[in-house]
Amino acid sequence: MDRTTGAGAMAVPVDHEPYEIRGDTRGSAAFGGVVAIALGLVVLNMILSWDDPPVAALVFFWAFCLLCVAGGLLGLAAVLRGTLVPDFRMDAAGFHATGARFHAPWPEIQLLEIGTVEVHQLDFERLRDSGYRQRRVFWVTRGDLRYEFQIVHERPLPLDEIHRGVARFAGEVPVRALESVERRPQWSRRA
Repeated sequence: MDRTTGAGAMAVPVDHEPYEIRGDTRGSAAFGGVVAIALGLVVLNMILSWDDPPVAALVFFWAFCLLCVAGGLLGLAAVLRGTLVPDFRMDAAGFHATGARFHAPWPEIQLLEIGTVEVHQLDFERLRDSGYRQRRVFWVTRGDLRYEFQIVHERPLPLDEIHRGVARFAGEVPVRALESVERRPQWSRRA
């Protein structure tokens, strides 16, 4: 069963709040960033307390320290960006998938489908929890191409809620919410 809107639907005025979907909290990435920075600072403290170290060791540990701190800062910046910027945004201007740097104005979209895929996820933190997980998906047909964007959440968002949020802005573009689940044999790590 699918539900379709479009064909004669009116576009929403520009002053409406956009419909946004944000990814799950990125707690483990933030923790990893903090641990990397702390490790870099511990190594820096060790370097500064050395008396007359070998040059090769000094170069290696300085490089390791800088790599840890830079990686940790980069991870924390990604977490901050993920908190401030939504993964998906629908507004009067069109459909935006910010992580993929994809933007399609509504007049360029022929069809927008919202569905569910089931992919095998490998959870490195809790291996027992690995297995098939459902994710909501946007399929955007633009020109001759069909783009796929997965919504990464611990539990899939309600299909009706996503459909209503997108349909508010789609105007004449058909928006379909598909009840069927597409199972994929691919592996994916937990994001």
